[in-house]
Amino acid sequence: MLAHSYEMAGRFDQAGPAYEKLLALKPQDAQVHADYADALGVAHQGSLQGEPARLIAKAIQLDPRNLKALVLAGKEAFERQRFGEAVALWERALLATTDPAVQRPIQTSIAEARSFMQPGRPAPASAAGGLAFVSGRVEVADALKSSVGADDTVFIFARPTDGSRMPVALLRKKGRDLPLNFALDDTLAMVPQARLSQHAQVMLGVRVSKRGDAIPVPGDLEGQAGPVPLGSTGLKLTIDHARP
Repeated sequence: MLAHSYEMAGRFDQAGPAYEKLLALKPQDAQVHADYADALGVAHQGSLQGEPARLIAKAIQLDPRNLKALVLAGKEAFERQRFGEAVALWERALLATTDPAVQRPIQTSIAEARSFMQPGRPAPASAAGGLAFVSGRVEVADALKSSVGADDTVFIFARPTDGSRMPVALLRKKGRDLPLNFALDDTLAMVPQARLSQHAQVMLGVRVSKRGDAIPVPGDLEGQAGPVPLGSTGLKLTIDHARP
């Protein structure tokens, strides 16, 4: 309970030692291994390489049907761009649950991994996806293309659907990069306490700033979409109006 409480509070530096003590008490518990790996992954900016991967492998060895371990193993394989391996692990995860709400995002992740296995499709620049992500393409409406400068700052973000203005994921690009493909996940969280994976669905937004300010001002070019569920791919986000 202490380890989980630290996680919920975003205190992952303290959750790790708590899980380590728990692991010493229950060395044959697959769930403890999986939970510890998950906490370490978040503390490592979303990466499951290294110690998290070792813990995940041990969890699956202890319990080949552990749902969380299989999901995390698929994410770790996706991160290494081993998409076929990720698909196989997530298919095993589907067999470990009958809950449609759990199966749907796993199925979406399988489809995403399979899409990168198609001939001629380049792998993502950062393959840290799997479940807690949304991806798509940002475009500029024809009427506004001449208004976007090459050095303008482009903010692509996800926000909670409850109206909160605090982004749970934020990506910065330049006007010269448009149009561009994007993917938002927990590695782009502004603070650990507010992460994309904490929400079932999010609102997406894009804003072009001449000054590069984090605070929107009148005249900024904007676009939005949503709400969209986590795991959504192929989304279209269009910069189509100026902020009044």
